[in-house]
Amino acid sequence: MTNRFICPNCNVEEYYFDGTKLKCPACNQFGFESALHDSEGNILYQELIKLKKLFFELAYGEIYTCEVEFNNGLEKTKIIPIVSDSKSNKIFIMFDADYCQQNNPEVVNQLKGKTFSELWQLDVKNEIHIEYDFPIIIGATEKDNSIVSYNGWIFKNFVKVD
Repeated sequence: MTNRFICPNCNVEEYYFDGTKLKCPACNQFGFESALHDSEGNILYQELIKLKKLFFELAYGEIYTCEVEFNNGLEKTKIIPIVSDSKSNKIFIMFDADYCQQNNPEVVNQLKGKTFSELWQLDVKNEIHIEYDFPIIIGATEKDNSIVSYNGWIFKNFVKVD
C-alpha cells in the first residue's frame, strides 16, 4: 500500500518534497502552502474557515475579557482582535493582551496596522512567533459567538474592556 498525498489546494495532483520544501506541480507555492496549513488545523476550525464570512465581529484593536477552553480546562484571558479576512471566516487575535500591552505597546500598535495577508503569510511559514514575540493565533468564528482557534481552543463570552 502506498501513501498518496493529494494537494489540499487543487485536490488533483500529488504533492512532493523537492529536497527543500513541499510542492504541488499544479499550484502556485503560496496557494499550496496556505491550503496545506489550513488542512492541518483542528477539524472544527477546518470546517468553519470554508465559510465566506464571519458569524460576528469584535472591534479590532480593542481589548476583551473572555474565557478560553483548552486541554479540558477553562481560563480567563484578555484578547485583542487584530484583523479578519474579508473573503473567509478567519480572524487573527492576540491573547494575554494585558501582558503584551504593558510590555511592548509599540509592537501591539504595529500589529493593529497589519493586513490579514501580511499576518497570514507569516503564519503559513510558521514565522509569526519569530516576527512578533506575542501569542498571536488564527481562528474562525462560530455561530454561538465563540472563536475556534487553529489548535482547537475555544474563546467565548467576550466583554469589551473600557
